[in-house]
Amino acid sequence: MATTSVNIVKLFSRKAGSVSQRPTAGQLIRKWSEIFKSHDIEDYKLSAEYLVDYIICNSKRKKEQTLSEKQIDDIEFLCLKRLKRIPVQYIIGEWDFRKTKLAIKEPVFIPRPETEVLVEHILNFLQNHHCRQKLDFLELCCGSGAISVSLLKENESLSGYATDILPKAVELTKENSIRNEVDQRLIVTKAPITDLMSDTELESRFDFIVSNPPYIPSGVIPMLQPEITKYESHIALDGGEDGMSVIREVLKASSHLLKALGYLWLETGHEQDIISLVVTCCLDNLLYLNNFPDYTGRFRFHLLQRNE
Repeated sequence: MATTSVNIVKLFSRKAGSVSQRPTAGQLIRKWSEIFKSHDIEDYKLSAEYLVDYIICNSKRKKEQTLSEKQIDDIEFLCLKRLKRIPVQYIIGEWDFRKTKLAIKEPVFIPRPETEVLVEHILNFLQNHHCRQKLDFLELCCGSGAISVSLLKENESLSGYATDILPKAVELTKENSIRNEVDQRLIVTKAPITDLMSDTELESRFDFIVSNPPYIPSGVIPMLQPEITKYESHIALDGGEDGMSVIREVLKASSHLLKALGYLWLETGHEQDIISLVVTCCLDNLLYLNNFPDYTGRFRFHLLQRNE
């Protein structure tokens, strides 16, 4: 891997006050893409585009305009962070998720594009089956609140209850609910999944539950990209020895907290194991209904129903 030095970041010879010597945004994107690629950053081009676009306010028409000295320095500052393998989302501090703009802060789990597809499946299902009914939902392992906030923003008939065990995730979900003006319909609390099952006020309360729980086997985590292993909370990643420990908790909680005929929406990396888990956990009141693909065609979303 190439080493970072001051020499590689002084990309263009610049004379004070000389516009002709200063690069355009497009030139900086190309140059930083090359540097990121030489440092084994997989999304090297997108990283450069996002960081440069952030400084020039996402204006395509500015791509070929000469940048100011301050813009060049600001871009360099952000790109040096990326060379340390800090995720772009943490560097920028915000990210678009469907129709929301979310604050993103280390070490809270960064919402993935695949999860946007889960939200779409849920919204389509609600539109087809419940139309404008008032419904209460619970999100387990809420992270940044991306799922809850998106559901509430795109369906005004919903009210939500979101939980996580990471204090910074709870704080961030609250912030994002306020930022997107859905905080009046969302309760956010720090609580382990097992504690929810002992809360009598929550028993059989929810019309549906949604969760994107930790599902990576513990032994796999050290082999993931540095962006993940160094900066994202392992609490949000670690699914135990087989990757299924938190999923088991979600299934057990759902069998207790869902209303009769309520639904569980689950995102996991385990395409074939959810049905067998329902059986081995002796969850007789949960019925596996269907699975749905993400945008790559992988069937990572599961729909279950409480059948009593």
